[in-house]
Amino acid sequence: MKKLCARLLNSERLHRPKTARVIAFVILTVCLGSVIVLTGCSTGPSALSGVIPAPTSGSSASGTSTSGTSGVAPQVSCAGGRVMTITQPSVYVVQAGHSPYSVLVFPKTAKGDTPPTAEIPGTLVSLDGAGNIYVLDPSGSCIVEYPALTSGTPARSLQVGPGTKVSEVKDMAVSQTGEIFVSDGKGIAVFSATANGNADPLRYILGVTQASAAITPGNIAVDNQDNLYVSNAVDSSVAVFGPTDTGTVIPARTITGKLSGSGAHFNLGMATDPSGNLYVLCVCALGEGSGTNAFITFEFGPKANGTDPPIRWVTSPAMYPWSGGPGIAVDPAGVIYITAGPPIGGAQTIFEFSPQDSGNITPVNTVTSVAIWTDTLVSHIAVQ
Repeated sequence: MKKLCARLLNSERLHRPKTARVIAFVILTVCLGSVIVLTGCSTGPSALSGVIPAPTSGSSASGTSTSGTSGVAPQVSCAGGRVMTITQPSVYVVQAGHSPYSVLVFPKTAKGDTPPTAEIPGTLVSLDGAGNIYVLDPSGSCIVEYPALTSGTPARSLQVGPGTKVSEVKDMAVSQTGEIFVSDGKGIAVFSATANGNADPLRYILGVTQASAAITPGNIAVDNQDNLYVSNAVDSSVAVFGPTDTGTVIPARTITGKLSGSGAHFNLGMATDPSGNLYVLCVCALGEGSGTNAFITFEFGPKANGTDPPIRWVTSPAMYPWSGGPGIAVDPAGVIYITAGPPIGGAQTIFEFSPQDSGNITPVNTVTSVAIWTDTLVSHIAVQ
């Protein structure tokens, strides 16, 4: 089952050449300030023109300018396009069906077939408590922060990649106050809310189990108290680290209920809500939990540990993981947003579930963009 899931999740659709290129132009008129913005979105290379300014070398947490591990700060250019004015609140979804990847922006009020209102070059996306937007540039060389209501000027650019403090970015998360957590596949680097350029991390976490086995970081998430949740790629358990943990450390808690062992095969994404509940999107053994759909979200309480069971599980016969690169986000009201595909063909979709939904049910809302998301993939998602 695990090998089959891996083949399906990494199907040739990830590399299929685009058979069509559809460009949708959207004119947004914002009455306050009389701002008129023209943006473009496409299923091929970005239709937006212009270049994001290259980041400048910044300061470390101690205030001292730093350089790369080679002794020379790399010359980083975060090219990829302009970001147009974004009206909040919004949903941000990474479109992963073409290169370079981009983040498409939809209003939270969107329903059904809806064109995006803006596009940001990027392969990962996360938000802080103020709604500021963080994306990993398509080059993989920097994490760029944009103000919540942005017209394309970055607030800062944190350099990552070869020659910097983090050799590569596997996943990232941002705290409520703007600290940036970066997984490099070995550990988690934590950067301050003002870190810029080729800065030193505040701390670096190397997790180990009670048996002293290394934890291999997969997906990560951060809650409102700055607790860090790390999916262990070895067994899909979730290790929980405290807000000041650093160095080689055993997690304060390890959640295995319904996640580790024969009942689960892939941790596809995680999110938290304001109450500290953890939501884990995974592919489980058929018949585990839902009985009909292996693509399922488990919600765990804020103190869940060990084999503690989830508070609830949510799935739907309408969504299917094999036809998309799934992602999960939870808004402040507790609404769950999942990116996936329909069971057979069709366009990639955002599925929404209410805070009260439980079991195998129909989502309360779906959003897609047929002109853009047919024959492509979507992955990470963030929501305000």
